Amino acid sequence: MRGVGIPFDVVSNPEFLREGTAVHDFTHPNRVVIGSENEKASRIMKDVYRALFLNETPYIETNIESAELTRKLFGGLNLSNNLLFLQKANTMQ
Repeated sequence: MRGVGIPFDVVSNPEFLREGTAVHDFTHPNRVVIGSENEKASRIMKDVYRALFLNETPYIETNIESAELTRKLFGGLNLSNNLLFLQKANTMQ
């Protein structure tokens, strides 16, 4: 419907899930990154995680761009760690 003003906010909430342990990683995260330009949207995301009993998990609040960059950075580090492990395992044979 054009011309209808519907208020909304955008939030980046990157996940850090490993293959094979995704459910455990989601229910027991070591951090929760919330990227938003709006305090109300960040508060709603915290309430979502609070419903999962993740009260002791640290929240990292940042803007949307930094949240996405964090996901890409940690994803890249995970990939390089896996490659290093495979290289090391290959040299041990």
